[in-house]
Amino acid sequence: MKKEHAMNYHLRVETKTAVPVVADAPRKRASRAKLHSQADPLTLLSFVKDLPKRGTGRDFWAVNSTGDYAQDCLLGHAMAAEYLSHVGQGTNGDVVLLGWIVEAMIERALKEGSPEISRGLRIGFLHTVNQHAIAAARLFPRSAH
Repeated sequence: MKKEHAMNYHLRVETKTAVPVVADAPRKRASRAKLHSQADPLTLLSFVKDLPKRGTGRDFWAVNSTGDYAQDCLLGHAMAAEYLSHVGQGTNGDVVLLGWIVEAMIERALKEGSPEISRGLRIGFLHTVNQHAIAAARLFPRSAH
């Protein structure tokens, strides 16, 4: 007779994803430990970095200007492509991610003392994200209320 195991779901705080945990299953414990040791998907984005002091948060716009507006626009487009690929995978927390990125863009511009320094990065990123938002809005129009 096959023994059935109850499934419990625990929230992984660092990635906010539900991880199934099988009770009394030693062979599953090793794979669960491996899951917890895997990188948070957000840190796979080239422009997201954990802040140096553990537990202090993340910089969601950890990118420096090349000093050339056109190059910065291209770099912004590339980072937007990363972002869009990430959110296209449907990971948890994505509904607030763009807001965190824009907030970090503003903070970076204020720290630099001039919004012109990294303007191309922001323009390239937001232009690409907006192109996709327009396309999605045309594909999935909202009905008037």
